[in-house]
Amino acid sequence: MRQKGTDRIIALVETYEIAVALKRELLVNQLSAWIVIITIALMVFVSLLSMGRRIGELTHHQAQSEQRRRKIARANMKVSETNNSYLRRIESALQHGPVQNVTLALLKLDPVSWALCDAKGAIHLVLFSAWRT
Repeated sequence: MRQKGTDRIIALVETYEIAVALKRELLVNQLSAWIVIITIALMVFVSLLSMGRRIGELTHHQAQSEQRRRKIARANMKVSETNNSYLRRIESALQHGPVQNVTLALLKLDPVSWALCDAKGAIHLVLFSAWRT
């Protein structure tokens, strides 16, 4: 406390105020802030949980896809091996079998075929000439 008219301190005074309204307002603001923080934390937790499930599903689908890809690759290899086996058998049959003899006979008959065609053409030419005259 100061003396009237001067700046001289004459006493110290301590006062107490019961601030019930202020305490209530602080409590309400703190609770509101905690509710917002808890709500945001729950939303983050739920979204992370959802992402975790989705990642699990994607991992499962990827594993299935990889398994199918390997199965298809094995099937392709089997088909390729089977085709190669058939081709080797056919090649062997062509080199050492009756097909080779038939091919050789056809090659020997080719000049005879051409000669027959020439003779047939000559006969047609003679008949056509005779018919026109």
